[in-house]
Amino acid sequence: MLDKLEHAYFVGKAKCIAAFHNERGEVNIIAVILLVLVAIALAALFKDRIVKVVNSLFEKIDKNIESTDLMDKPAPK
Repeated sequence: MLDKLEHAYFVGKAKCIAAFHNERGEVNIIAVILLVLVAIALAALFKDRIVKVVNSLFEKIDKNIESTDLMDKPAPK
């Protein structure tokens, strides 16, 4: 009788631990989904500003490349 009680206790304990581990995984998935949704919403909200900043950065890169004339310099020996 005592063996059956010990077995039931350990099986129940193992199932409880497994249930808590599984719940954490589901909560993490929901948290990641919510973070992705917030990032998409912010990107949609600030789309015009993001495009302006990216275009400005590429313009500056192009100007720096043109000013240094990397294409016209001879290759180092």
